Amino acid sequence: MRDATLAFTSNMLNFATAVCLCFVVVREKLRRPIWEAIMLGIGYVAVYCAACALLPYYWGNVLLPVFLLGAFLLYKVLVDLPGTKLLFVLMMEVSLCCFIVGLAVALKIDHGSPLAPFFFLVTELLTLPLFYYILRGLLWPMIRDLNSSDWRYLWGVPLTFSVLELVLVYALKGVEMWLHVTILLVSVIAAVATYFMMFIVLRKAVEFTRETERNAAFEVYRVLQGEQYDRIAESITATRAARHDLRHQLLVLKGYLADEKIDDAKQFCDDMTEAIPTLEDRRVCANFAVNAVAVHYLTKAEAAEIAVELQLGIPENLGLVQDRDMCILVGNLLENAVEACRRMETGSRYIRMSTRTHHNNLFITMANSHKGDLRRKDGVFYSTKRAGEGIGLSSVRAVAQKYRGDVEYSATPGEFRSVAYVNLGEISLLE
Repeated sequence: MRDATLAFTSNMLNFATAVCLCFVVVREKLRRPIWEAIMLGIGYVAVYCAACALLPYYWGNVLLPVFLLGAFLLYKVLVDLPGTKLLFVLMMEVSLCCFIVGLAVALKIDHGSPLAPFFFLVTELLTLPLFYYILRGLLWPMIRDLNSSDWRYLWGVPLTFSVLELVLVYALKGVEMWLHVTILLVSVIAAVATYFMMFIVLRKAVEFTRETERNAAFEVYRVLQGEQYDRIAESITATRAARHDLRHQLLVLKGYLADEKIDDAKQFCDDMTEAIPTLEDRRVCANFAVNAVAVHYLTKAEAAEIAVELQLGIPENLGLVQDRDMCILVGNLLENAVEACRRMETGSRYIRMSTRTHHNNLFITMANSHKGDLRRKDGVFYSTKRAGEGIGLSSVRAVAQKYRGDVEYSATPGEFRSVAYVNLGEISLLE
């Protein structure tokens, strides 16, 4: 019983700390409070550790695939991230646990020995900061921002190192201790070097994605600017024509007055007033730049006979949030909504957008009708025009997260909803 207790304690120290790290790394995406998620994870791990302690040694390896499958399913239930991203984080932790187990075998430390709990505790305390830095400090922004399709195969990298370390545990059992430990350390160094290279490559991918989003935003600005110039040019041309005709019109008016045809003169003045061109100045919010974008898509929606309700309390001063970024957020939401409504052949077509502020956070809520052709996988809505997540939706998420916010998308058979928020007083250090 003493050996079984020590083995259980050793395994718990190895796996429970990894469980804590799994949930701490993705804490913003947890569906439950972090303490509740950790307790559920530790409880699940305790069942596996108890089985490993009470059953013969080889049963731990037999049950490992079942344990990992259950761990993934539990992780998927508790964390709001696509499965491919969760697999990557989970396999990173499995790789760490496999290395520690392999190191214990290399040092001839049995799980049931009195030294085992102390060894696992010290080893975890020494290795966890490094893995936390890799996962949270380096890779988390990429895990959060890149499309789930980009992670379709990347989770195989930590899985490969996990399998390699497990194979080394048994393949090197008969070799000298120093050689066994050296080979394990080399494998870990290779793994860490690989993760750093992944960080460099993925960072380039994030920069490319953001550059694509910026180019898309600049294209929107270019179109808006061109339309504004066209409206101004039309107004100037019409005004010149009216000014040219003013002399003749005044002569006609003078003739009516000379003949004392007062009613005809009044009617002629009314006709002249209606003919004078005016620039339409529609205001849906106090912020000039966001107003221009919103009016642009409002005009498009009205031309397509889409019912629009805009209640935008977006202030002129957005604090640390740049006008350009708010335009990207609002513009992409409205553009996607207009496109979704245009694809509808039957039914009520509508767009409703409103805002509210709470504790210096600006919340933007939008609902629009759609015809039910949404593509969704692992909680991500995919573009109907290309592979992967829509650029517009990913742009909205990137802007929200830049300003310590986030966005949530949901859909029913007839309605698509978006809720995004940004913090007007804080800005992320990640550019």
